[in-house]
Amino acid sequence: MNPNNIGEVISNSDLFGAIFSISIIVAIISILETLITAKIADKITNTRFNSRKEMLGLSLANIFSGLFGGLPATGAFIRTGLNVKSGANSKMSQFLVSLITIVLSILFLGYFKYVPVAIIAGILFNTALGLIEIDKFQRYWKDDKTSLFVAILVLIIVVFRDASFGIIIGISVALLVFVDKLSKGEFEAIFNENKKIIECEHGSCFVIPNDNIDNIVYSIEGIMVYLDSEAHLHNFQKMVEMPNLKNVIIRMRDTFYMDLDGLDILDESVQMLHAKGITVLFTKPCQKVFNVMIKSKIFRQKQKDNLIFEKTELALKYLGFTDEEIGVKLDKKEV
Repeated sequence: MNPNNIGEVISNSDLFGAIFSISIIVAIISILETLITAKIADKITNTRFNSRKEMLGLSLANIFSGLFGGLPATGAFIRTGLNVKSGANSKMSQFLVSLITIVLSILFLGYFKYVPVAIIAGILFNTALGLIEIDKFQRYWKDDKTSLFVAILVLIIVVFRDASFGIIIGISVALLVFVDKLSKGEFEAIFNENKKIIECEHGSCFVIPNDNIDNIVYSIEGIMVYLDSEAHLHNFQKMVEMPNLKNVIIRMRDTFYMDLDGLDILDESVQMLHAKGITVLFTKPCQKVFNVMIKSKIFRQKQKDNLIFEKTELALKYLGFTDEEIGVKLDKKEV
């Protein structure tokens, strides 16, 4: 494309928008297909690829392919499977494939049109069959029917539509399932009555064992963001309704990410507990989460009052637990 044509495309908003949207789709499919292909190859050869280097190589290949008028480059399931089955497992094999492809293209490209498509299809089909992991589907059927549904959905779309569309739909459905799981809010709660453990609860459904609970160690696990913070808020609202609850230790050591929405919900939760006269202590999170939490006025006040502890054990001692009582807790969960 010459400079005049480029200027024409940029000036034509509809044409530019169409080319830009198609380019984004091609880029996404190229990245996903390359990463999936590399993972398949790792599975077969018991190796581990570097995703950053893989994406750098893919990006450079596509930049230079575009500059020279070539088609988009991507990793390919079938070609990779054929290479691995043929024993081409080293880095040198990819270089040789590229070199031989150049030579064949220069010398014999005109003759390839005479090769029956049925023969090529047979070779590719036989290679593809070898990549199907039957044991994976059996495992999905036994332990993860959601993943089985996504896999079958992608299979149907790939057969009756095309692979690119199937990959996009599969990624979208898997992402929705993932978001749904995140929205439930993972936690672990240890309920105490008179400094004795009554029950330990883990998951996303907060159930109060009885009305005599006076201390709770509540661990926020994973993330605290817009998606799942409402679920944690609902759990704290249940705590407010507990008649004998005196102390809550919010354990943040298993929280690896928090955004401002999650921080706002945490502030709201602490304010609710304070309004009910419940003492709230914190265990110090990782530095990344701490840098977010320090933006909260409530958290800064807790830090000023020395109510943020390095370990849950220290917070329990502050509440009057003895070493023996903490030892019982340590049997249940490392603090």
